Amino acid sequence: MDLITSLTSEAVGKALDGVSLRHKSIASNLANAETPGYHRADVSFENELAVALKHDRERQHRGFSPGRMIQIQNDIGGSGNSHVSQMTPKIEHDTDHKYRNDGNSVDVESELVALTKNTQRYMALVNLQTRLKRQITTAIQGG
Repeated sequence: MDLITSLTSEAVGKALDGVSLRHKSIASNLANAETPGYHRADVSFENELAVALKHDRERQHRGFSPGRMIQIQNDIGGSGNSHVSQMTPKIEHDTDHKYRNDGNSVDVESELVALTKNTQRYMALVNLQTRLKRQITTAIQGG
């Protein structure tokens, strides 16, 4: 994160990474709905992102004073050592549940519902990211 990138925009970027990876895992689940023994994949990152945001916000508030601004920038920005920047969404396979007798754990209807929800989340995050970039552009242009 640098002077132009905020913790919010960094978190939105990480959320987009997670939602994009989830979209790929849902597509893989649907493609393998008839594959015997296939274990459905999912991506869970929301809780990890929330914890990372909490830690970074606490770190920002602890050091927020005019004399500590350089330390905040060193702690949070520039070096890429924020908790949010280090967070990486991961694909996890569900080996505990079996939907069918052949060992496949994909329920097509549930996957289609998840795909719809995930698409809505993606669109909302893209809209938010667009607004954040528009605010930066307006600030730079002095408007």
